[in-house]
Amino acid sequence: MRNVLPAAATAAVLGCWLVDRVRSERALVRERRSHRIALADQRERHRRELGEVEQRHRSDIAEALTDPVTGLPTRRAWEPTVSARLHAPCEIALLDLDGFKRINDTHGHAVGDQLLNLVAKRLRRALGPDAALGRVGGDEIVMAVRPGVDWERVTAAVTTEAGIAGAAAVRVGVSIGVYRTDGKNGPGLTHALRSADTAMYRAKRLGGGWQPAVEPRSEMASLPRVA
Repeated sequence: MRNVLPAAATAAVLGCWLVDRVRSERALVRERRSHRIALADQRERHRRELGEVEQRHRSDIAEALTDPVTGLPTRRAWEPTVSARLHAPCEIALLDLDGFKRINDTHGHAVGDQLLNLVAKRLRRALGPDAALGRVGGDEIVMAVRPGVDWERVTAAVTTEAGIAGAAAVRVGVSIGVYRTDGKNGPGLTHALRSADTAMYRAKRLGGGWQPAVEPRSEMASLPRVA
């Protein structure tokens, strides 16, 4: 003889089973939702971390390519730019501040740094947005410009008296050497910089101002003569 549960007992058992089933399904839904939220949080955290790494990388590159004192490009940045200019008619110039060591010794390196920054700003204004500038090192600045720059005017613009915080008015002198090329089968950046450097030191020996590089007539035909 079979044992048959009363209908009420059967309903109670079925009800308990259904309740347990619903609870289990709800728990599973909550678990899956928590898992999705955790994955989303993890992805967002990774995205933020990756963004921070990329930002630091960009900042490191920017710092490596920009001189912190003058705001000009560093050698790593300006060399390819200046080299590219040599494929067309252009002038490559090197500028050196006269008496810069004396200014540093007298007023301190903080004043010297401010002076370098001021000279860089004056050069940008005098040469315009088409000029490519960069800091070579120390108090030397390289410039790549189109032919025809009035270097007397540039020299005058840079050497006006400067008011520097922490020092009395400072008057800075400069010596500039200018190499010119027509862009046709030029000898390259090393030769251009060496020629400009030689002319710059000739200008320094003559008391400042600017001097053209001594090049073959074909290279120097259109450079103005220095009085």
